[in-house]
Amino acid sequence: MTAQTVSTSHPSSMLRSGTVLALALAALDIVGKLVVGLTTPPVLVVVLTIVFAVGTLIGCGWSWRGLGRGTWLVVVTRPLATLMAIPLFFIPDAPSNAVPMAAVGSALTVVAIVMLLVGQHQVSRRAS
Repeated sequence: MTAQTVSTSHPSSMLRSGTVLALALAALDIVGKLVVGLTTPPVLVVVLTIVFAVGTLIGCGWSWRGLGRGTWLVVVTRPLATLMAIPLFFIPDAPSNAVPMAAVGSALTVVAIVMLLVGQHQVSRRAS
């Protein structure tokens, strides 16, 4: 019988998948605010969305390497970035495709956060 060693620094596939999903959502936030510009949101919303997206990108880099601080940075910044889309649900003249896109983005953010937390838990269990 051979003993298998598990590397504590190797992220789980769940952590990596959540990181990739969060990375894609952050990239879409930046592209959506800078390039597409469906509507002209207030400058504060644009700036905060980009700041949260950049924070997510930084966290994704750390999380990809299995660092817990990266996971927690993403877990904090993704919901904050998602909150920037909440006004779309209450603006009567919002573009017709913006509301469904915000709803899907919000749901995917929840999925990414769950994947990140479960993956980080798996990495932590390996370490102990």
